[in-house]
Order: sequence, then C-alpha cells, then structure tokens
Amino acid sequence: MIHAVTGLLAQKPARYEPLISPARDWLIALCAAFVLLAALGSVAAYFFFRPQSGAERIGSTAEPVSYDRERAGRIIADYRAKKARYDALSESVASGVGQGVE
Repeated sequence: MIHAVTGLLAQKPARYEPLISPARDWLIALCAAFVLLAALGSVAAYFFFRPQSGAERIGSTAEPVSYDRERAGRIIADYRAKKARYDALSESVASGVGQGVE
C-alpha cells in the first residue's frame, strides 16, 4: 500500500491544456466560413447556370400583340389635342406674368 501511495505521488501531474486556444478557434472558424461560402457559391452557381426549360423562360408563353391602328390614331389625336390646350394655357400664363401685378 505504501508503494501505491508513493507511486501516485511520484507521478508527474497531467499537462494542463486550456479549453480555449485562439489560434485553433480562429482556424476552425475560418475553415467553417470557407466551407459555408463554398457551399452557398455552388448553390448559386447551380441556379445561375442551370439550363432552363421553355416554360421557365420569360416571354415564352406570351401571345403576339395585336396592333389596333384606329384606336392608336384616336389616342394620338387625343394627346395632340391635350398638348395644344396645354401650350395655349402656358402661352396665356406666360404673357400675363410679364405684365406684373398693380
């Protein structure tokens, strides 16, 4: 029994290793960030470069636009009439501004 106790006392204490190691923790964090960025980049590249089917393309289901010449002519005539009224109003206001208020 004495030998057992003296044997335990004669042993060197276990080497203390801290739980937090800044160099190791930074290495783990940087590796994890790199892996995460690489995974996200590969997912983004997959969606960017994947071939699209005809249904997914923009405008593939659009019908041709019909042009109604008569309606377009009426709309243009309405805009020209509005422009003429606006120009006449602007001209009358501009001529009245130069006179001043007495």
